[in-house]
Amino acid sequence: MFRIIIFFAIAICTVAFGQIEEGNIYKSIDGFTFYSEVHIVPQDSINVAYFVFRIPFNSLFFNKDGNKFSARYSILVELKDSLTGNIFRQFDERNIIANSFDQTNSKIICDQNFLIFKLKNANYSLQTILTDLNTKKERNLPPQKIKVHSFKNGKFMHPIVLNKNENVTRYTLTNYSNNIPFSDVKYYLLLPSLDTGISKIYVTIISNSDTVFSNWVNKSFLSNVSFKQDAGEIIFNNSFGTFPVLKNFIIDNFSEKLKEGRVELSIRAEDNQNNSAKFFTNVIWFNKPYSIRNPEMAIKMLGIIESKKVVDSLLNLNSNDYENILFNYWKKFVPSSRYSFNTLMNEFYERVDYAEENFSPLSKCNGSATDRGKIYIKFGKPTSISRSYNQFGKSIETWHYRKLSKVFEFVDQQGTGNFILKSDNE
Repeated sequence: MFRIIIFFAIAICTVAFGQIEEGNIYKSIDGFTFYSEVHIVPQDSINVAYFVFRIPFNSLFFNKDGNKFSARYSILVELKDSLTGNIFRQFDERNIIANSFDQTNSKIICDQNFLIFKLKNANYSLQTILTDLNTKKERNLPPQKIKVHSFKNGKFMHPIVLNKNENVTRYTLTNYSNNIPFSDVKYYLLLPSLDTGISKIYVTIISNSDTVFSNWVNKSFLSNVSFKQDAGEIIFNNSFGTFPVLKNFIIDNFSEKLKEGRVELSIRAEDNQNNSAKFFTNVIWFNKPYSIRNPEMAIKMLGIIESKKVVDSLLNLNSNDYENILFNYWKKFVPSSRYSFNTLMNEFYERVDYAEENFSPLSKCNGSATDRGKIYIKFGKPTSISRSYNQFGKSIETWHYRKLSKVFEFVDQQGTGNFILKSDNE
């Protein structure tokens, strides 16, 4: 078997976690992406609704501004009471700075903030209008239906997915439209209860029909539920203020065994079958490599690092089970991992995507099948690339891998962008 050498450099709508927490992912045909979710926190006679949004940098238009890049946009959110017709509006204008051109194209780096509404229990129609102030382009996002029914599922508030930097004590809102990202990030699940006298709760989590968690949970703390914006993150503000004090149960690293797909969460209080709740959400592989979305083609791509015999043996198995076959193939390289998400597998297919996009010559040959594509997939991004010409005027591209002590030289013989590997020091 070929030895794998990989070095790390490390419009859909969904509704999740019950009726009082709504989520929306909007994707347009031009690549614009917008995530939003609504968190309802009850007060005595009214509810505070946090409309939280996230926009990846690659969805904004940046202008060169000295050594940096700047983007500007405004967001208008309108909530209309379906019964009375009363309208509630909030507006925000955002100025964004990117430190490099690469950051302006990032799907990972995002701008996020929230708007606050005070709402009575009712059904609302939510309309979002986002305007890119650099291009003056206005986007009317598809409307959403918001149902505000405080603690409709009993004394348990909707779950909140959080993450936390291990070096910092504060929790941050995951903020992916109430969905759980499929990744190897350590996520925390917050389960707020209005009944502060509960000492423990029993929680069951089912992922694609598999029970991945079923146990008593007693780790908790008392606080209000509110949010604040700080340094580009939405912070869970576990302080005491005007909101009701809640008993917040928390499950550490609850997502490690979750797989893509539907998740069912059941909660019941200690010695109280009537004080229970059930919620649903989705695990989504955001920024999933395109080359992995067709399992059969993804298996064929293994021919770049594996022998034909190995690839054929995988393809000869049940075609209806290609997805599991692919995941099992990669799992053997990181057998000790606790996570369903395989970082090595993700890195490989991200490289395949990059090769397809950047190394396809004029002949329309697949970029991953070219010599540069194969080297990039095996070894990753070079430390440096130099360009020159030989005595025949042909373009030469030399890739240097400093840590691997490797150099690869490619020549474009036909002038079509198809660089052929001429020499290497393997």
